[in-house]
Amino acid sequence: LIGFWGTPVVRNSGVLANMKPRVSSDARRALVDGGASLPQGVIVFLGDTLRRDRLDAYGHSRQTAPELSRLSREGARFSDAISQATWTKVSVPSILSSLYPASTGIVGVPDRLASGALTLAEVFRSAGYATFQTSSVQFSGKLSNLHQGVEVLHERASIDSDALGHSSAKTARTYVDRFLLWLDDHHDVPFFAFIHVFDPHSPFESYPPYDLIWASPTGKEDHEARIAQVAETFGDDIRIGDGNRRGPELFPNRSELEASGVDPDLHVAHQLDWYDGSIRGMDAEVSRLIEGLQERGIGDDTVFAFISDHGEEFLEHGWHWHGNTVYGEMLNVPLMLWWPNVIPSGIVIDETVESIDLMPTLLDLSG
Repeated sequence: LIGFWGTPVVRNSGVLANMKPRVSSDARRALVDGGASLPQGVIVFLGDTLRRDRLDAYGHSRQTAPELSRLSREGARFSDAISQATWTKVSVPSILSSLYPASTGIVGVPDRLASGALTLAEVFRSAGYATFQTSSVQFSGKLSNLHQGVEVLHERASIDSDALGHSSAKTARTYVDRFLLWLDDHHDVPFFAFIHVFDPHSPFESYPPYDLIWASPTGKEDHEARIAQVAETFGDDIRIGDGNRRGPELFPNRSELEASGVDPDLHVAHQLDWYDGSIRGMDAEVSRLIEGLQERGIGDDTVFAFISDHGEEFLEHGWHWHGNTVYGEMLNVPLMLWWPNVIPSGIVIDETVESIDLMPTLLDLSG
């Protein structure tokens, strides 16, 4: 039996006490404490396929994310954040490396981030932080070489679904549970975590009780009947989104729905009821994560960033899905920063920012 000991780590619990914040920017000087503090923890929480206009913090009439609304009121909300791509494979590497897709070279499924590129996790790990990451779809994990600098990585299983057709990664509860367990062993050292959750992504039907917050109890049956009607009209010839995926059970476009005698607006209204419910389910887990930080005594010492990789089209331009256009429904993403008593409360930044701006901002906040 041969054993290997790879990448050993020695933690220095006093690393923050020995560091002096570098007041190197107007942004740090604008903090409540004038830039004197350093965070013990830094968390990037990414809700996959989340349009910002479906959040009440951004004006949605439904209270889809009360916890995120609270965090935005107590921190900073960016009103015009733009993603670098409209699907996960291309977008997330840009978020985690602060490089445009033209520089990452990731434009398709087989592509991977070059080992020479520097990730957020690598920067924090080199500074002595423990690093943790979840990947709810393979695009944000090893398949894109985004495990660079990550000490503990939880990836979605390739075959892992329940009776609803959901992956266990469909609910953020799976990964919040795993993160909090990991945090039990790391709450006394500096840490960085990237938590990628899948709740808003299709299939839009969420787990109970969130599936019926806005959707009708008979909505699922009616929805399946409409899909069957489209399938009867088109059979296996139907296409969706960018035309590369097929199957009548997926997402017919507006013209295909109309040709099948299905009211497109009625069809998409039910999907949005489910979508909003999924967002609410995700928000409940964000709340549980924040509570977990407070229970471990590090809530006030943690920077929490919330962002999405891209949005979703619900027939606004005739299509479903994402990755096939660059309309605002795809590119306009939420972005919030929360750090109690350090980031000023209630700030709204109207200046256009990009998701590649998040990495240098977090590094600046961390000194």
